[in-house]
Amino acid sequence: MLKQLKEDITCYLNAFTIYDYAAFIWLGTLFFILFFLALVLIRKKPYFSILLIVICLFLAFLGPVGVKAVLDKTIRKNEIISKEVRKLHFSNSLIVAGELKNISKIKFKKCKIEALVTKASKNSYINYLYKLKPLKKKTIIINKEIPVNETVDFRIVFEDFKYKKDINVTINGECY
Repeated sequence: MLKQLKEDITCYLNAFTIYDYAAFIWLGTLFFILFFLALVLIRKKPYFSILLIVICLFLAFLGPVGVKAVLDKTIRKNEIISKEVRKLHFSNSLIVAGELKNISKIKFKKCKIEALVTKASKNSYINYLYKLKPLKKKTIIINKEIPVNETVDFRIVFEDFKYKKDINVTINGECY
């Protein structure tokens, strides 16, 4: 788990663009301005100063996650189209095939596609809970330049897949 988190952070930091730098500089500047303002106002307005410090803590811990989410939805937007999910009964394999389309404003240099296979239920809340502990999870990396409005096919094979009941497959893509 920790190894995967380290790998994700390293991959993200290695793929920084000018937009990432600008967003994080803006976030850091806002943090220091609010923190300095809280220090200046601590004697005259202590409650307001405490509120500013709480906002600074919020920016420090949740700001980078929010910045990444906003950049992923605007600058690095992609679309995943699932073409095929097929269980191979003779070899206990599951094949997930699809295509990734670059619908962003920049060309992608590297993409990480993650597929989660979960149990299926008619209840949407239970389906959400099943995503917390998937049956299988696999990630592939596409180290290929993908220009704007271009599409790349991918295929993920899950070996030794013996679950016989209905399944849901969720595919997520992050591109840099």
